[in-house]
Amino acid sequence: MKYNHLCLFIFIWFFLPKTSHCQLYNQHWVFGYGSSIDFSTGSPVSSIGLPITASEGSASVSDPITGQLLFYTDGVTVWNANNQPMQNGTGLLGGDPILLSSTAAAVIVPMPQNSNKYYIFCIDDLDGAQNGLTYSVVDMSLAGGLGGIVAGQKNIFLYGAQSEKLHAVPNDC
Repeated sequence: MKYNHLCLFIFIWFFLPKTSHCQLYNQHWVFGYGSSIDFSTGSPVSSIGLPITASEGSASVSDPITGQLLFYTDGVTVWNANNQPMQNGTGLLGGDPILLSSTAAAVIVPMPQNSNKYYIFCIDDLDGAQNGLTYSVVDMSLAGGLGGIVAGQKNIFLYGAQSEKLHAVPNDC
């Protein structure tokens, strides 16, 4: 009997929190011309009127515990949960700032071992691309919890562009 309780405790402690934790990062999708989809009620709910104008690439992330929208980007501007440009959140290098034409302009990745920080990886469009693959660090403890891009950790060059595509796959879910 004690062995069964121990097994159940181990299962709950190690497997269930991780699974539910990872699912909430994607509760809100923000994309296109002011559009979003909220999956937090179990059924998708769409809305319009957000300031994003992304003809191709965009990314968004939600709080892994509460599922509330944290921030989103078109690869050039990062908006906080209040739909305002984030502190130091303009001028990212994810494509032409007028055309916004990188097909996968940005990918948001949680920083390992730090639940308050995120990487935004951006890739330039290939037509006249000069910026390649860059990253910026978002710290959600800045601006009263609305987050901001850390000074000195914005548009850090990684390598020249070979494609307009970015993908991230979690390995801990």
